[in-house]
Amino acid sequence: MENLTFWRCVRGAWADGLNYMRLRPLLVLAFFLPSWVAPYVEAILRPHPHPPFRFLVWVPLAVFEVVRFGFVAALAVDVLRFLLLPERPAVPEPLFGRSFWRYLGVTWALLFALVVLAAIAVVFALGVVFVLMLSHVHAPLSVPLLVGGAAIVSQFLGIFLVTRLSLLSTHVAIGGSVRIAEAWRDSRGRFWRLWLTQAVATLPLLLLARIAMHTPLAMARPGGISALFEALADVAGACIGGACAAWLYRIYAQRLRGLQPSAAG
Repeated sequence: MENLTFWRCVRGAWADGLNYMRLRPLLVLAFFLPSWVAPYVEAILRPHPHPPFRFLVWVPLAVFEVVRFGFVAALAVDVLRFLLLPERPAVPEPLFGRSFWRYLGVTWALLFALVVLAAIAVVFALGVVFVLMLSHVHAPLSVPLLVGGAAIVSQFLGIFLVTRLSLLSTHVAIGGSVRIAEAWRDSRGRFWRLWLTQAVATLPLLLLARIAMHTPLAMARPGGISALFEALADVAGACIGGACAAWLYRIYAQRLRGLQPSAAG
């Protein structure tokens, strides 16, 4: 049953994602073209790598990356609303409407939580190092090992947190309220299924983009071909990833949808 659900989600995500691109080609193209130009803008905004380093010179690039992230997120939100809201309202919500901003708010809150987790882990590791120094324990590798280990642990905790609350992001994208407890219960015991399904559904896009960047044409014109396939991966990833999130939401978000939880997961 689990394997059936897993492959059904992966196949369904690709079918629905491709169908979305077929039905809304102009909108997809409108997202693709700026994504294609984005690496060139990044190259212009990126400060000179040599010192002296100044924080302010990185602000334009950071702002651009935030805008680019939100731009791709808007496409994912539209995919979710297209697939999960079969009854289209008489007055459709704007692309950058209320649901988009709520989805972005939840996403940024999760990212902030990841930063806090990483900071706590590193501070804890440094505290352990400090205690070892006070105890006159000679361990020259303790600092990189503890700090590096803390960073790895915080990354795994971050992946766990984002995956367990992924159903909440989808729920908010289609106009639902922020219900953390229900989303947490819906994903209980389903971390690996949620994470692996999304990873397997989007992995072929990353592999194809990576392989395409090493073709003879890409090696001859690395900048242009790299930007092209990076844009393809971004746009197709948003469509396939959004479709996969929609499938996972239909199957597992029982409490979020106000349904009675079933034993078949």
